[in-house]
Amino acid sequence: MQRARRIAEELGRTGEEFVVQYLMALKAGGKIRDFQWTSDANAVAPIVHSHGAEKNPVSDILVVSWITTAGLRHMDIDQRLDKLAERHEALSQSVELLLHTQREAFEKYDVLFQKYDVLFEKHDAAFQKYDVAFEKNEAAMAKNQVLLSQVVESIDSLARIAHAHEQRITGLEDRRQ
Repeated sequence: MQRARRIAEELGRTGEEFVVQYLMALKAGGKIRDFQWTSDANAVAPIVHSHGAEKNPVSDILVVSWITTAGLRHMDIDQRLDKLAERHEALSQSVELLLHTQREAFEKYDVLFQKYDVLFEKHDAAFQKYDVAFEKNEAAMAKNQVLLSQVVESIDSLARIAHAHEQRITGLEDRRQ
């Protein structure tokens, strides 16, 4: 497992280096103004910050829409508004998809919780039956102890009687002789 993790980390880092090299080539070619590869400073957040690239905060997906510096200079306000409207629509769709996915997950969890509630109720009912049976068993054992002590007393009494009879018989036999 550790070997697989190490290989995956090396593969991920190699992929990151490839993307960084590609972005550097775009910058050198003047196709993007600048970028910053955040994972060099914070490996937990490998996000590219660049003109024309933004991280979708809802889905954690890097949205890359490279705009050339030349293209940016030639965009009028209507084109920029159209671009903003496109991004807004994409973000709205992402949020809608996320909400739909979240609702489905909640529905699945609700079904699971209902099943667990039924199981817990059955479990509680079984424990109540067990408690009733345990109490009956304790009562029966108490009765058995009383009966056993009475039997032991009766046996002791019979043993005393038998001993007394034996002494009497022995005394009678001794007198006959």
